[in-house]
Amino acid sequence: MATWGLFVEETEGSGDNRRWEAEMLGHFEGTHEEAMEELRRHAVYYKPRHPLSVRRSWLYRDGDGYLMINRGMTSTYHCRFTAAELVWDSKDPSAAAQATPLSAGGPYDEVPPGYASS
Repeated sequence: MATWGLFVEETEGSGDNRRWEAEMLGHFEGTHEEAMEELRRHAVYYKPRHPLSVRRSWLYRDGDGYLMINRGMTSTYHCRFTAAELVWDSKDPSAAAQATPLSAGGPYDEVPPGYASS
């Protein structure tokens, strides 16, 4: 069973200080389809930081994630929701063994040089 990270990316700040930031919504254990359904639940109930007063929202499925468009009184913002499979953890190399193998057979269970194996 794979571990999935559920993320939202959205605009932070205002004016010339706008920047794109990612936030982890949580982890999920299950299949890709189950992770996408859990991500959809997060996206539907998510309260975006901008605009302050949302007049209307649209949620679109886009490949391995969702795109939310939020129209406010004077501006429109967007959020991107992504489910990403955990393929390596520096503190837990065994996590790689649970990841879905690459079609080319990439070794997820190898610890990169410079990292402790336990």
